[in-house]
Amino acid sequence: MILDQFFKGQSGVNSWYAPALLDHAQDARANGEYEDFFASGKARLIKVDDKNLIEFSSHKVAAGTSYSSDCIFIGKIKDEYWFAKRDEIKTGVALRDAELSDAELQAATSAIAILNWWDRAKYCPECTGEIKPRHGGFEGECEACNKLHFP
Repeated sequence: MILDQFFKGQSGVNSWYAPALLDHAQDARANGEYEDFFASGKARLIKVDDKNLIEFSSHKVAAGTSYSSDCIFIGKIKDEYWFAKRDEIKTGVALRDAELSDAELQAATSAIAILNWWDRAKYCPECTGEIKPRHGGFEGECEACNKLHFP
């Protein structure tokens, strides 16, 4: 099967060639505004299990919900803010089998990639200190030597 046929969004646009819809919102990462986004009532959460099966929250994150540091801020698509977390899920689907819009595909792909990086980036290769997330999870900082790490 040709890969182009493998990932086809519901919009009918071939997702490999679709325009980038996901804004990583770097300014919001740098100033911590992403934590407010989580509580805004416009946040969506993608859960990814340890086998990289995904589950989209059928509802948006409830307004007023506090941000948890185990969530990664994926970015903004139109007027929604996307987050991801590694979690046990009941009805997950593999990315290749999911029927997703182009926006959902871009958010899910980013979610899986960043969560997999965090699974492998727990310790600094320079000093073996523990790496802690910064800027919504798209950056890590070693607690021992302060070296910055990126996926």
